[in-house]
Amino acid sequence: ITRIAVAAVHNMRQEIFDHGQRLHMRYFDRTKQGRIIARADRDVDSLEHLLMWGPILFTSLIACMAFGFVRLCWIDAQLLLWLLPAMPVMILMSRVFQRYAFPAYRRVREQHSAISAPVAESITGVRVIQAFGAGARGLEFAIFEGTTPTGPFTKIRSFTKQDLSRPEAPVVSIEGGKLFVGPSGVEMIVSTEKGIAYPEALGSFQKPGTGVWSIDRIGAASIEALDSATMTEVQSSGDGATLHVKDPVVFDSPAGGTALMFCSHPFGWSSSNTGLAKRGEGEGEFVLQTHSVLERGATWDVACTRVTDRLAVPQVGLFADLPPLSLYFYDGAECLRSLDENAKAVKRPRGYSCEELGGLAWGWDAEFPKMQRLSVDFPLFISPNGTGCSRYVSTLKTQDGIMATWQQSQSDRSQPLVGNFLDSAAVESQLAG
Repeated sequence: ITRIAVAAVHNMRQEIFDHGQRLHMRYFDRTKQGRIIARADRDVDSLEHLLMWGPILFTSLIACMAFGFVRLCWIDAQLLLWLLPAMPVMILMSRVFQRYAFPAYRRVREQHSAISAPVAESITGVRVIQAFGAGARGLEFAIFEGTTPTGPFTKIRSFTKQDLSRPEAPVVSIEGGKLFVGPSGVEMIVSTEKGIAYPEALGSFQKPGTGVWSIDRIGAASIEALDSATMTEVQSSGDGATLHVKDPVVFDSPAGGTALMFCSHPFGWSSSNTGLAKRGEGEGEFVLQTHSVLERGATWDVACTRVTDRLAVPQVGLFADLPPLSLYFYDGAECLRSLDENAKAVKRPRGYSCEELGGLAWGWDAEFPKMQRLSVDFPLFISPNGTGCSRYVSTLKTQDGIMATWQQSQSDRSQPLVGNFLDSAAVESQLAG
């Protein structure tokens, strides 16, 4: 039996190897080598155990059952009659167990394949981000609580890459998210890079260890009740021009319902645009409106125009008698790659070309989503230190004032999150003119 089993496993491995040799190179471009190894090695190992030990265990089990049956008839036939009615119940329980156990085992094998992929690529020296949070970027989505806008802040919830992963889409990185409080409770809307392949025609552009970005939603009555098991997809794309969808901005739409702005990148990461999806009152899904709600500029923001926040301007001071209007903070860049400077030209920080600087647009709420640029020729927000990078502005209006945070380059070229808080009196003073 062992000889037959070994021969069968050998033939199976040979056929898998021969099949792999006949596959097109596009398959290897879009499929991680770890998944291929898991299929050809680990999955066959599982069958090897079945083929080598299955017949022996099956024969031993049948022999034990037959011997036990004969022995029980010899000792007490009446007791045997009492045990026979239990056999249909045992068969039914076995069938029920198989119904739930087999799919669970299949999911385990899929997850094992997802883990094996980055492990195998790490061994071959390729820089990858392993599934389940083993990588160094985008480790978690954290929620902090503070009694004042200036802190201190306490972490009250955390969602790791493992928490947000699915068997078919392990999370490579977490970046960009919003908490939105609405009539139905709290919504956590977060963008993650999932370890899935590019469309077949674009597979050769995918770098090892990377994935595709999309936006998901978790809803609950409270922050404490947020459960990643209820996560559903909000926005994604399979088109090359908008393949990566990320960095959600969620707010009450001036026209009613909920607005979701997001940025999209093409498969080559050569530009960044701002898209818009809307959800009507009482509806559950966001419906895509456009992938370019604010056109890219012509100068410093020609390659990147990514809205990061909306701030409804308080109707005080000079704005007291005006119709409601809002400010839209956005990040811009001339190019998403570092550009060489001419030694005789104007010196500019690196943030212009590949790290993004801050811009501003505005719009009447009654005309949303129509917006107009304030930063036409030059950015409005540049860090005085480091690369000049100043991006990812986010604001929060409270009863006491307005809190703003943003990512700012420092003299050591680090980019920590910085912030400022303007109380209500300071806001009114600034808007008084």
